[in-house]
Amino acid sequence: MNPLFEPEQMEPGTVNVAQLVEDLDEDSMLSFLGIFLEQMPTLLKELATGVVLEENERIRETAHEIKGSSAYIGATRLLWLAWAMEQYACDGEIPPCRQILGELSKEYRRVENNLSRILNIRLPIAA
Repeated sequence: MNPLFEPEQMEPGTVNVAQLVEDLDEDSMLSFLGIFLEQMPTLLKELATGVVLEENERIRETAHEIKGSSAYIGATRLLWLAWAMEQYACDGEIPPCRQILGELSKEYRRVENNLSRILNIRLPIAA
């Protein structure tokens, strides 16, 4: 595998919602980010199940879905890790997927923290 960027070169947890801001109104953007945060834990569990059961197609499909969502919110490092898992699954290589899964999960937690901050800044605090 010869990616253009190594994940170590990317700032962990970085999120760039500029495209969302450009494409969507504020309510739609906040809704999309909320859906992303709501669905990712399920996708991560699905990915882990695929790795444990050594189901290449499950890994590939789930990593592809994570990759797309990550791209849309500008989570570049998360996107890269999902892309790498997708490629390894396409090649039938499970051991690298096991290694990447842990890093992908950590990266999601970083992204989740950053998105939560964005949402807290944007959402009014109920009294």
